[in-house]
Amino acid sequence: ADPREDDIVKDQHHNAKAGAAVISKFPSSISAPQTYPDGCFAPRHAAEIGKAEKCPEACPLFAEDSASPQHCNFKCVNASDCGLEHTSTNLAQPVPDTARGFCRRCAVQGCHRCNRASHADVCAECLRGFALENGACVYQVPVVGSLLKGSLYF
Repeated sequence: ADPREDDIVKDQHHNAKAGAAVISKFPSSISAPQTYPDGCFAPRHAAEIGKAEKCPEACPLFAEDSASPQHCNFKCVNASDCGLEHTSTNLAQPVPDTARGFCRRCAVQGCHRCNRASHADVCAECLRGFALENGACVYQVPVVGSLLKGSLYF
């Protein structure tokens, strides 16, 4: 498990319990259907979901339900719902993986925080020692710098 992702999930659960800015329904500015197709957006515990089970075509991806007070609850969502606060999905998992059938973390080496709005393998902030270039994190070779600066990264 990724400790950064665990921190995001803990914050989401803490905010939900405290009644903070976790929105459990769509804001009025977003057009969303009033009734969802059967099996969509209904939270279910992982133990109730079979290994080969898939979400319906109307909402083909499993996403962790961050509004649920219980861990390991998932719901079926659309690709555009992955990693968004207003859909109460895990903010650390913004990438829709249609081949696997779930929302996941971006797969960018050296990435500290994914670009949630892109819904793709695009990084927004890199770890120390990496430079952000067009959504990718490029390793920077450390070079000995001045006594004041310590190590510099190119």
